[in-house]
Amino acid sequence: MEKIKKLKNKRIVITGIILILLCSIAFSQKKIQNDTFYTLKIGEYISKNGILNLKSDVFSWHDNLPYTYPHWLYDLMMFGIFKIGSWNGIYISTIVFSFILGISLYILCFNKSNKEILSIFLACLTLFFMRYFLAARAQLVTFTLFILTILFIEKYLETNKLRYGIFLIIISFLIVNLHTAVWLFSLCLYLPYIFEGILYKILKNKRTEFNAIIISKIKLKNLLLILLISILVGIVHPSGFFNGFTYIINTAKGITLKNIQEHLPPNREAMISFYAFTIMPVFLLCFLTRLRIKLHEFILYIVGFALSIMSWRQFSINVLFTCYLYSIIATQFINQYFTKISLKTYKLLNRIFSPFLIVIIGTLFAYKYYETSLIVNYYNETDYPIEATNWIKNNLDLNNIKLYNSYDIGSYLLYNDIKVFFDSRADLYTYEFNNKDEIFMAGHKIENGMDVEEAIQKYQITHIIFDASKWNDLYSFMKNDDEHFRLLYPTKNDKVECNYYKVYEVIK
Repeated sequence: MEKIKKLKNKRIVITGIILILLCSIAFSQKKIQNDTFYTLKIGEYISKNGILNLKSDVFSWHDNLPYTYPHWLYDLMMFGIFKIGSWNGIYISTIVFSFILGISLYILCFNKSNKEILSIFLACLTLFFMRYFLAARAQLVTFTLFILTILFIEKYLETNKLRYGIFLIIISFLIVNLHTAVWLFSLCLYLPYIFEGILYKILKNKRTEFNAIIISKIKLKNLLLILLISILVGIVHPSGFFNGFTYIINTAKGITLKNIQEHLPPNREAMISFYAFTIMPVFLLCFLTRLRIKLHEFILYIVGFALSIMSWRQFSINVLFTCYLYSIIATQFINQYFTKISLKTYKLLNRIFSPFLIVIIGTLFAYKYYETSLIVNYYNETDYPIEATNWIKNNLDLNNIKLYNSYDIGSYLLYNDIKVFFDSRADLYTYEFNNKDEIFMAGHKIENGMDVEEAIQKYQITHIIFDASKWNDLYSFMKNDDEHFRLLYPTKNDKVECNYYKVYEVIK
């Protein structure tokens, strides 16, 4: 082991950094998602009006809906990037944030393994499995903050240095303002360490090893103090104190978790591809009994695995924690079973893995995944009503209409200064958050051609826009009722590549 440590090669580390950058370029999503549109608009609003009055929504035409601006700091940051570099700037920022995530994963894995090549491999592999989540959304920043939270907790427990405790407190402040919805979860990352420390005290003079699981001593007093300060710091939020607590509680009570695809359980295909990667560590622990991990390490893995079963969105957390566990198990596996081979392999890699060779391999690998992105637009007419939106802005009085829009295009309309019925800020439109009306479910009923007339009367809707190729029931309902609905767009004279989107006027 000592011989391997002495063979550390800066050339391999630099080459690994280049590989991580190439993977970040290859796997970062160029195509814009719904959330990015409202992110930019909110960022613009905050840049003009400041943060002292972030308590109500100004982008829908419903009166005075309370809004908590759950990632106001991220929105402001992304608008600043957009103002400088437009959509190219947003795409470059996605690559940069993905790269920072990859480097953070490398540092965490190296901290557990002391093996450069293994850490580089795990960081790149994790970026590959997380490629669907590497998009211009607040979660991309908080992924890195989760990794840094684990890293700084462990460094603090190892060294007892104050700076790591300060870093953890700063992270708490950043998360509650960058992505409020996950702030409580970031605090939960402390709990496996606290639980292990308490259990060790209980079992101090008894058995502290259970097959592959080790219960180790942890300095609880200082860690609990850092957690307490992190909680107090996280209370501060422009939309009101304790928002970090109430937001996640209201989200859990709301109906959006059962009606938005990314919150639903993953499909079979996703389970097979991801779990092939994530179940292997447990297999190794069960059948290679000489391997050992600490209790908090195993708990983090189990939490990630359980979250991934609950919803597709949490697959990312599962992959992050699995990478962490891999670095621990793979290191022990190599040291216990392949010490001599690993030493020879390291020497061989040290000789042949020159930056020139590995960059060529990495470039070819990256291009395989990047080539399709070279011709992908940031967004197009098939996904968003580009021409229809221009028509609305040029032909309708935006101050005197109440436009119903389908959920998936709301953020794009909002981005174009058109007030919306609802958009992908889904929680805003639920009763748990606004204490007024269940707008979210009413909107989805309209999309499916249900209770349309009742909703029109209740909300005084004057115009309707939706994707006719997607919402067939609503389209059938409206085109067969000329008495109450008149098609405004497209007309025979509107020459557009895609006429999926229809704009109707409600005749009263």
